[in-house]
Amino acid sequence: MLRFALIGAIVIGCSDGGGGMATPDAAPDGLACTPPASCDDQNTCTADSVTCSTCQHMPVANCCGNGMVEAGEDCDDGNQQDFDGCSSDCQYEVGFVLKTITVLDGTQGCDLTGDGVIDNIFGTNANAPTRQTLSDLMTNNNLAHVEFVQLWRVRTHDPTLAGPFELSFLLGKDTVPASMNYFTGQDQFYVLPNDLPAVEFAGASPNGVFTVVADKTVIDMPWIWYRPDHFPLDIRRASYTGTVPNIRLCGALTAASWHQLPNLLPGAEGATLLDLFVLGTQIVAYRLDPTQPDIDVDGDGLETFADTDGDHRIDLCTDGNGAQIQGTDCPFDPRIADAYSEAFDLEIVPAKLAGKSP
Repeated sequence: MLRFALIGAIVIGCSDGGGGMATPDAAPDGLACTPPASCDDQNTCTADSVTCSTCQHMPVANCCGNGMVEAGEDCDDGNQQDFDGCSSDCQYEVGFVLKTITVLDGTQGCDLTGDGVIDNIFGTNANAPTRQTLSDLMTNNNLAHVEFVQLWRVRTHDPTLAGPFELSFLLGKDTVPASMNYFTGQDQFYVLPNDLPAVEFAGASPNGVFTVVADKTVIDMPWIWYRPDHFPLDIRRASYTGTVPNIRLCGALTAASWHQLPNLLPGAEGATLLDLFVLGTQIVAYRLDPTQPDIDVDGDGLETFADTDGDHRIDLCTDGNGAQIQGTDCPFDPRIADAYSEAFDLEIVPAKLAGKSP
């Protein structure tokens, strides 16, 4: 009798399974009860044990994810997940949502080529009504009235962004179904899987000036027409600078990025925005001078585009090395990599991160 009583009091260790692999627990022969099949909670910050009737999960000291802020941690929300306000390595996650986009004129921007001259060919060749129409289109139709948002997630040791940080661009969705009230600063957003695993870009805020520089960023923009949810923008030689909430984006947007977007300028010919840029237009107040790429991304000389049959659609791409590629989809050929210099003023608004989309 004493023998069975002692066996019944045994507590059997339950593994957390290295790398997230669970190891089922089994009752030893002779145990006078049937314990749960497994008590592994898949959390490496708990020591799991099982008795005849219950599982116990004891926090492990100095472990990110145990719910206690300890040495070396900035936060600890009791899990090891990213994108919920406290990262998997227990750093703060500060969220922002993109609210407005303003296309700048050619006198504003950055020197992308190192020759001491501002590079902003689109702002130079498009007149004010054209720039304003594109700004309104992107702000009011691509950001304010669509199901998705462009999220900025900053992983940092200092939530005031006073020190170094890592920035990633994500696609988000409001946690409240059918809600499109994105810009109160209190809204919560799920992170969609489109851009995961997230690419992070090193940034800093010396003297409060937000600065991120990247040779290439691909960001998802929400979209109300043509595509059901979003489209990627490939921006080369990008810089994001300013004092939150106002950020200036300088960079060169690839021709392929512009070619994926339909031309929505009223009365203008050409199927895509790249057609419009290359061929130019003059309609009432709108004017855009014919414009070829001005940033040699791949180092083989500047590429050019042409409409050979007069239908206002690009059908011939000439690579920087002289190779010719025919067809209306030639801007998507991997040999065609060059870009248009541009500059935008952005407004970002605080947003709360609610984790990955369920």
